[in-house]
Amino acid sequence: METDKLSTELKSTTLFFEDILAETLKPPSGLQNLGNTGYLNSTLQFLRAIPELQESLNKFTGESSDSDHLTASLRDLYRNLNQTTESYAPLSFLRILRNIFPQFAQRNAHGFMQQDAQECWTQIVNSLKQSNISISYQTNLSSNVESSSSSLEGSFIDRYMTGEFTSTLKCLDAPEEGEALDERVEKNSPTLGRMADYSKISCISRLPSYLTVQFVRFFWKAEQCVFSKILHKVNFPIELDVTDFCTDELKNKILPLKHLDSINDEEKLKPFINPDLDKDIGANISGLYELCAILAHLGRSADFGHYIGCVRKEDSEDWIQYDDDKVSIMSQEEIKELYGGGECTAYMLLYRSKKIA
Repeated sequence: METDKLSTELKSTTLFFEDILAETLKPPSGLQNLGNTGYLNSTLQFLRAIPELQESLNKFTGESSDSDHLTASLRDLYRNLNQTTESYAPLSFLRILRNIFPQFAQRNAHGFMQQDAQECWTQIVNSLKQSNISISYQTNLSSNVESSSSSLEGSFIDRYMTGEFTSTLKCLDAPEEGEALDERVEKNSPTLGRMADYSKISCISRLPSYLTVQFVRFFWKAEQCVFSKILHKVNFPIELDVTDFCTDELKNKILPLKHLDSINDEEKLKPFINPDLDKDIGANISGLYELCAILAHLGRSADFGHYIGCVRKEDSEDWIQYDDDKVSIMSQEEIKELYGGGECTAYMLLYRSKKIA
């Protein structure tokens, strides 16, 4: 009898650990398509690749404006996604989005129309900015920098997802007015007393933790009255160094970290981190980024087709592909298939600050 009892307990224990392992290996939950809502589902998974945003959303309590209602709904949606491994229907968020932005409620004879994922991304991020989501104080690496009011200014979007630029103009007809730059604009010249061509360049003076890149994939075909897709192949890097696009001042702040690849000890890195950058919450301190999410479009027109989201797994080279509620694993090699040349192409990229320790 004792042997039978022990055998039963062992079997129960074995099944228990097998259940835990099965739950652990389950992929993250996907989002159900509610009728041409692939654009929304892919955008939500793309944005979900920013864990700091979810941390800030969890502290958000305001619901006094339209933007606040959308922000609160996004907070609740991510909470629900993180608490289940089953597919989830974003009904509440979709309803609020369509109420605030009627363009996403457009219909035709077949139902709700396809929408542009980049426009959806823009409206959501703008709403998050207007809601002024607060951020928790934390330094980028060193813990010795004191908190200051200047480092805490701005919302989450301002600190983590917004860069700053410095621009200079040079009049092409009156070179003595300034230094040469590379974007051409037309404005009044005080030297010539008339409109003149200027060259202009913008250098980055602050790098955010997250950098968004959008590909121009659609153009208007007047004869067919349709936004057609540009299928050309465009390679994009997994790792990105933007130091060359920075101002000299910012370069001088981040260059000490550029030659320290062999140092993995956080304590040894601290002396090389610029104090101004370290206390600038949400700033990139090295100029180095790594690709963490891709929003891709399948099809030949902006008005048709489908969107998917691809998010890189934490501390891994594998990726998770979100095709609405169908979730699968893809390799980094498969990411190259999104370069273009066919109907499935990357439309937006999300880069995050590369860990330096």
